[in-house]
Amino acid sequence: MESQLTTIIKKGAKDLAEVHFKHPDDDWQMVVFIESEGEITIAATDPELLSSEHGKSALMAGLAEVLKEKRATGVGMVMSTWVVENEAAEYAAAENIQPKDHKDRKEKLVITEIDASSVKVHFSPIIRDGVNPPKLGEWETVGEYGPTSGRFVEPIVEALKEVRASGNHQSRSTGRDADGGD
Repeated sequence: MESQLTTIIKKGAKDLAEVHFKHPDDDWQMVVFIESEGEITIAATDPELLSSEHGKSALMAGLAEVLKEKRATGVGMVMSTWVVENEAAEYAAAENIQPKDHKDRKEKLVITEIDASSVKVHFSPIIRDGVNPPKLGEWETVGEYGPTSGRFVEPIVEALKEVRASGNHQSRSTGRDADGGD
């Protein structure tokens, strides 16, 4: 079953494209949805922070501190990204080619929903025709994973674990305690 947080993010991403996008090269800015004490706070990120390795690390370190301060129980992130699938992905990994540089790349909008014990990933193809504003295709749930690592996920999971260890707070959108229980 899809969480309320994911439903909100999907609707917002679709509404943004349908209502606000006017140009073929319009794009989704990385937005973070912070769930805390049953409330959802939305924070847009500065695209400049995502243009360097240092900026990405600083963004995630700062976000981890905000999550602890807000006593967050969950996080949703939405951003556009390049992906490479199937055999091309294996080749790209073996040759150390970044998806953004691969000839068979596909542009997708990704929602990553994170709590202290799991990560859920959803993708929608970004459809561009070069004339009209972009649209989203059908959403696909790629998977749900146990604790995982990565520059964008690991600092969030660690901050959420720290909050959980300091006391349970019920999440209104998922209806679960921060530790996944009812």
